[in-house]
Amino acid sequence: MLDLLSKMRSEELATTLIAIVAVSAVVVGVLIRLIVYSVRRYRERQLATTLILEMLDRGMTADDIVRVLSAAGLEDRGEEVMSLRERLRQRLGRSTSTPAKATPES
Repeated sequence: MLDLLSKMRSEELATTLIAIVAVSAVVVGVLIRLIVYSVRRYRERQLATTLILEMLDRGMTADDIVRVLSAAGLEDRGEEVMSLRERLRQRLGRSTSTPAKATPES
């Protein structure tokens, strides 16, 4: 490798180094963007999960929950809305349009 670099003229060496730096910068930029996007999606899902659990504790129906998530901008795919309804139906063991029983507060 050093033999190859020592045989190059200074213009060729400079061009090669600039190309290597440019390609490396693009790769690092893409990786950083992917990491930031992944962290953001994770935080959004964590927020949505917390919000859903709080709304379930308050006895809200699945339709109400879907409406709140849509208004908050946390729901971005129709398939997730349908799977949310199905998961709520299975978890609660009842129709998702029936509100939960209110628990007496002390």
